[in-house]
Amino acid sequence: MALYAKDLEQVSKHQRLRERYRSKKDTAKEKVEKENIDTLQKRMGATTELIDALFKIFSERYRDVYPEIRASCITTLREWMLALPEKFVQNAYLRYFGWLLNDRQAMVRAKTVESLLKIYSERSLVSNLEDFTTRFSDRFLQLPLDKNVHVAVVGLQLLRTLDQEYVINHE
Repeated sequence: MALYAKDLEQVSKHQRLRERYRSKKDTAKEKVEKENIDTLQKRMGATTELIDALFKIFSERYRDVYPEIRASCITTLREWMLALPEKFVQNAYLRYFGWLLNDRQAMVRAKTVESLLKIYSERSLVSNLEDFTTRFSDRFLQLPLDKNVHVAVVGLQLLRTLDQEYVINHE
């Protein structure tokens, strides 16, 4: 994930350099930058394929019979979201958090809420979470009433974070 993010930064850098050389009519340097961009984009393509393969595994394991595996899946998805928000902070991936908020095992619910707490704590991501927040706000409001004390406590922390970020509708 970190390699992909670094490659994305490098592509942007090389594109800016290429534009600078193009405006100066320095075709040799422009050609070198184009080759650099092409190389990075190929590497990013391979990385994207790997990420997609890993997500395919995730999408089957998040329903595993063992709660430890389900909890591990959701914390891994959180790390992916924090590392590559432009790819993973989308409703197609966020829905797994919503689904696991209702897991029968308290440990999985707790890991899910803790993960959401970390995601919502990233101010740069909050605006991308609007649809997800709207869809699951009723469940968020139920979290402090969870039968497990730890889930209830982290649920309350999540609500406090959402309130501080003005994500919750004050009705």
